[in-house]
Amino acid sequence: MMDIPKYWLNFRTSLQGKKVGGTTLEDVLTKSALFLVLMVLIPLLFSSNQSEKSLDMKIGSISSKKVVAPFNFYILKTNKELQQERDANVNKVPFYFVYNDSLTTISNYRLTHVLSELLKVKIPELVKDS
Repeated sequence: MMDIPKYWLNFRTSLQGKKVGGTTLEDVLTKSALFLVLMVLIPLLFSSNQSEKSLDMKIGSISSKKVVAPFNFYILKTNKELQQERDANVNKVPFYFVYNDSLTTISNYRLTHVLSELLKVKIPELVKDS
């Protein structure tokens, strides 16, 4: 069986004998290994399980997407208060209609035309029955 402590001691001794830019090779390798370990651990320590999505939202702007909080929170209002607040906010939103008079004219014309055609068809039948 291999004697790992003996090989480790021989490895460290051989590294101490070699110099790289005024410092031992063992010191350079130790610092490099520590740097690599920190480069892996630091992002893992500061990463969160929830991904943060940035929204380009400003106060008073209208969202084009559904916005959901990434955490649960309590609403400290009764159901009645909450419903009153929702109703008040719905009433604050102005109605937006585009009135097109030509559509009304066209619809009235079509209805009048259809009714007159129906009356032309029905009247001869009524005259025959009498």
